[in-house]
Amino acid sequence: MHTNRKTIRLTQLALLTAIEILLAFTPLGFIPLPTISITTLHIPVIIGAILLGPVDGAILGGVMGICSMLKATFAGVDMTAYLVNPFTSGNPLASITMAVGSRIMIGVVAGYVYLYLSKKNFPTTLSIGISAFLGTLTNTILFLGCMSIFFKTFPLVNILAMVIGINAISEMIAAVIISIGVCLPVMRYMKKKIIVKS
Repeated sequence: MHTNRKTIRLTQLALLTAIEILLAFTPLGFIPLPTISITTLHIPVIIGAILLGPVDGAILGGVMGICSMLKATFAGVDMTAYLVNPFTSGNPLASITMAVGSRIMIGVVAGYVYLYLSKKNFPTTLSIGISAFLGTLTNTILFLGCMSIFFKTFPLVNILAMVIGINAISEMIAAVIISIGVCLPVMRYMKKKIIVKS
């Protein structure tokens, strides 16, 4: 039974990692706007955090961060790319912290929020939605916070206006809808599978 659970978990983690990489290096992962891109890369991280827990969510967040850094390095897609790129930012450690550290925290926050709400017997759909919303918000706050702290000369006011006005809201809505749409059926299937195997 324990081996079966572990195998299923590793399979799901590998699948979500593959989806993350696919999104990162195809147009599916970034919806370009004139000055910045709306990303869908956070969604597999949140789904993984909810289904597999905060540790695996953090792993997926790390994958997201590394992928976004590679994307910025080899095919910069917007005006923030040169800050995410550790070779052009002038502060490699800051770039890595901003690109990878903030994304790891998506999985940590979404995973722990979902666990907390589940223990408090919140409805599953609501728990998933809140976790997805807060996971996305974590990414926005930490990414912009790092940008503000580490790169003081960057025109943060313009970025904040764009991100808060369109980017962040769009990403939150997408994360909530898709996370609920994916997690609920998977949870129902896995519950039946575990009951049958027991």
